[in-house]
Amino acid sequence: MAHDDTIILPASYSYGANLGPGIIVDVVTGTSGFRKTNVVQKFFTRSYQIGYKVRTPQAATLIMNIYLAINGPGGSFLITDHLDWNSTNGIMGSAGLASITDTDQPMRNTVTGLRVGDASTTVFQMIKDYSAGAQVHTRDIVKPRASPTPLFALDGTPDTPTVNFANGEATFAPAPGIGVVPTWGAAYYTRVAFVSMKALQELTTFDLVATPDVELIEAKNE
Repeated sequence: MAHDDTIILPASYSYGANLGPGIIVDVVTGTSGFRKTNVVQKFFTRSYQIGYKVRTPQAATLIMNIYLAINGPGGSFLITDHLDWNSTNGIMGSAGLASITDTDQPMRNTVTGLRVGDASTTVFQMIKDYSAGAQVHTRDIVKPRASPTPLFALDGTPDTPTVNFANGEATFAPAPGIGVVPTWGAAYYTRVAFVSMKALQELTTFDLVATPDVELIEAKNE
């Protein structure tokens, strides 16, 4: 899959989109009525239906250009998920940017997999926790935004590591000490791809009354 992180869908196209995370789970209900489940997919995949935003020739042309430029479902680009675009715990409206701090979320040691320094590892992955009760789901944040500047801290003290905006890794110098907790705060994009091969056909034939089916799905790193 060809990723092009220079293509960013205008925010207006994802406002109000039918979206949300999904996961593949096999569910079997026995004669007793009890359910058995098997989670087939390890990580959630987000999907977005933006067809209803494509209601003018200008909008159709924009989507068609992106579709052609990235080879339809064969490529990917970036969007803003308005329900999940920054490191705060649920502040996703206009106050989101002002609410970001350098201690919002943890980071994962790329060698040990732990969330603390070991005095030798310098590279840490930006991650985000989603919790309910005692349960926690963790997501790698791989497309941090360069603006506003991402914030980082070591044990609560501000730090300025080098950020790899292509994968969400940050390199500290020197390496965080043993037990030191690195944290971050920033805004980020979600990488997506077109789901259907039919999108181009619908965009070139719809009559500005019918809404084309333009579905996007989160594109994971290869």
